[in-house]
Amino acid sequence: MQKLRRFRSELAERFETDFPFALKGLLSSRLELLKEVGDCALLQLGTGGQTVFEKVLQPFCEKIEFDSASKLAAKLFPAGRESSIVVDPRHAFGQPVILGTNVTTEAIALRLRAGETESDLASDFDLTEQQVKEVRNFELALAA
Repeated sequence: MQKLRRFRSELAERFETDFPFALKGLLSSRLELLKEVGDCALLQLGTGGQTVFEKVLQPFCEKIEFDSASKLAAKLFPAGRESSIVVDPRHAFGQPVILGTNVTTEAIALRLRAGETESDLASDFDLTEQQVKEVRNFELALAA
């Protein structure tokens, strides 16, 4: 909360607003808050005015799907858009799931670790074996 309060103060002062979290162009990860300040630059809050360049963040931003009406981030494809793994706050409380289902990657991973085969899991959850492999690779990357 202290970090969030510092970000709020910095944004409010820098952009002269009482409602800094309503500013257009805010991006957040778990640890950082960024604000668009130009065509190719983003202000990294809490760094005394340090900027980062869009090229560095572009690969991450391509994994985000924005809602066309609200312009807010709606889904994150953590393994890339070509993967069927998605984080959507409207499904499984925002845990990673397989697109089009409410099956969490964790549920598949637990059963894989218990020794079940990819083929059996695909059949049990009405998935393709490719989807189960994507889950296995995703969960292994998280554990690393």
